[in-house]
Amino acid sequence: MLNKINKVKLAMVFLLLILPALYVYYSIHKMLNDNLVIETSSRRIYRFKIEIADEPEEWKKGLMFRQELCEHCGMLFKLPERVQQFWMKDTFIPLDIIYIDNKGIIKKIYKMTTPESLSPLSSEVSVNGVLEINGGMSDKLKISVGDEVFHPYFGNL
Repeated sequence: MLNKINKVKLAMVFLLLILPALYVYYSIHKMLNDNLVIETSSRRIYRFKIEIADEPEEWKKGLMFRQELCEHCGMLFKLPERVQQFWMKDTFIPLDIIYIDNKGIIKKIYKMTTPESLSPLSSEVSVNGVLEINGGMSDKLKISVGDEVFHPYFGNL
């Protein structure tokens, strides 16, 4: 009987120790995935709160039909690595579309895209990430080709 009580106590202690650790791990994981950091060539750091699009249905919808986007918010598309093409169909707000390679390096930026345009906007090189942010934000923050994007998806965090 005493051995059974000790096992129960041990299990309770284990749970009291492991559950908070799991909660901290989950919180950090969620925080890292819900945020993205861009470091510019001038060493300025900017953080964006992001939504993730990592499924075909999410890729198709993106930021369509939105009337607004908070200043430091965006959407990160996790895509197969290849030359990507985006357009602005049913997108009501101007966006900056930032194409990012698998190391987190910005390869191409389309600034202040035209809402609802059907013109294709090509990455021109193979990328696996696309970040959409408010139109004009890349100029405002001096984000440019060659800057680095930090997020677990790119393996640099």
